[in-house]
Amino acid sequence: MPAPRAGARNAQLFAWLADRSGSYQLDLASASAIRADAGARRYFRIVSTGPHGPTLIAVDAPPPEKCHEFQHVSRLLLDAGIHAPRVLDADFERGFMLITDLGRITYLDQLQSAHLGAAQRLFIDALHTLIEWQRATRAGILPDYDKTLLRRELELFPEWYLQRHLGFTLTPAQRAALDAVYAVLIRNAAAQPHVFTHSDYMPRNLMVSAPNPGVLDFQDAVTGPLTYDLGRSSAMLLSVGKKISSATASAITISMRGKSDCRCVLILNSSTVNSNGWACNGISKFWGYSRGFIIVTERHII
Repeated sequence: MPAPRAGARNAQLFAWLADRSGSYQLDLASASAIRADAGARRYFRIVSTGPHGPTLIAVDAPPPEKCHEFQHVSRLLLDAGIHAPRVLDADFERGFMLITDLGRITYLDQLQSAHLGAAQRLFIDALHTLIEWQRATRAGILPDYDKTLLRRELELFPEWYLQRHLGFTLTPAQRAALDAVYAVLIRNAAAQPHVFTHSDYMPRNLMVSAPNPGVLDFQDAVTGPLTYDLGRSSAMLLSVGKKISSATASAITISMRGKSDCRCVLILNSSTVNSNGWACNGISKFWGYSRGFIIVTERHII
């Protein structure tokens, strides 16, 4: 059993698991700590001889961590046919959960050594899954990603990156210029179709699995702008860097299953987009962009 990091909390979790070890055939002596999140959550992988897989994951997520939300969004993902962990048992008041295990290899791990073809396959799987998630959208099910929340997230850049990480303070003129950019982005986001949005759809939260990918860390899901998760997933392109940019094609086109007239396109060569925000081959104006990768939507590709 792992050495306790927070003694009383650790003892409570494993006492709770011991009460369920028979039902789920858990070998508590096999428990090993696995990656932690930026928050207070902790995870333990435990061998099981039960019907839910050879290992299960025990989650210690003390309030106010979002256990209720995790279970709610897990059910939405599973109902949409997406490979997500299933909550087998939970004590929401104390913040304990027992969930299924999606595997040990994250997209981030795999992309470090993947060749171009393998990286593209991972990316295509992730985008197909994202499209299925968006197609499952229903009104009133998840919180709305509104202007207030977007503004709060945008402020992380000057506060945490510029000031705290770089020690750089914006001049009044620079702050005004940044606020003008933020106003454009907020208007842009508000004008987009709003769909189910994971909110942190990036390689650290995607597992290489069958079916691929397994999706994690979704408790902050909202109904948000169409391109929000696409912007996050562009981190996959950044993760493989030169491998993707060396591809001969200028774009990866992902066709929505059963929707041949509606596709998502990531333009890898921004020279295909002119100064008015319009791209070649009948592609409509882009919704947004992230670190030089232009994100567009289109109806027909000629």
